[in-house]
Amino acid sequence: MSVNCKLLQPIVAIPQEARATVTIPAGAVVEVRPRLRKGRITEVLWEGECFSAKLDDLIGACPIDEVGRFGWY
Repeated sequence: MSVNCKLLQPIVAIPQEARATVTIPAGAVVEVRPRLRKGRITEVLWEGECFSAKLDDLIGACPIDEVGRFGWY
């Protein structure tokens, strides 16, 4: 089950189809995939595109009540 999160601060992410990083802006709503990969990397969907982002960055950018719904704790 994925969870939507409205970012309180921007996060740096890497699109699945590219090698350059992208900054997803504060205020953007991302869909967080419930799967963690090696290196504490997770996947988020934003504007119909899949990105990889560091879990710690995502946790720091989402409201604490939404972080609890991720199911990783």
